[in-house]
Amino acid sequence: MHVRLTGLALAIGLAAGGGPASAATVTGTFTPAGPGEAFLALLQPAGSGIYEVSFAFSRPGAGHISTHLMESYEFYDAVTGEHQGGDDNLYDNEYFFPSPTLNGSLTFRIGRPYSEVIGGQRIEGFFWDARIGLSGAFDGATPVTYSLSVDRVADVPEPAAWLLMIGGFGLAGTILRRRARAVA
Repeated sequence: MHVRLTGLALAIGLAAGGGPASAATVTGTFTPAGPGEAFLALLQPAGSGIYEVSFAFSRPGAGHISTHLMESYEFYDAVTGEHQGGDDNLYDNEYFFPSPTLNGSLTFRIGRPYSEVIGGQRIEGFFWDARIGLSGAFDGATPVTYSLSVDRVADVPEPAAWLLMIGGFGLAGTILRRRARAVA
């Protein structure tokens, strides 16, 4: 019985797999000098994953969250391995909240390094220089306290991780099925 429970616990552990979450927060106080939007904070998440970005103000304000991500990739002949070129892509997005609000959030994804063969070419690439910024606009000259948080809520699973999770679920199912037969 003890061996079966240990096996079940191991199978569940294999199926659940995953990485630790990471978080970063910037807080501060801003005193508006007049009308217009001002840049308030910048965070740089590290590593691939799915991130939740959230902000909060001590009084209603409008503004936007900006995301910036660079991707670099290279092309190689799939047969000879000869380098055929490469390029960089810049992904800049703006998420506006024009109506005055106290808080909000969005999800931001940074992909893993990759290598794939398409049409006789091997393409290798990676993502870097991820930045998330917060800007705000407020009425009056009353100081505003703000916070910008970035929390990695999930890893982007690699194919090997998917295989491990599927194997873990299969092992758990097998153990439970055998256990049900032994009881019956």
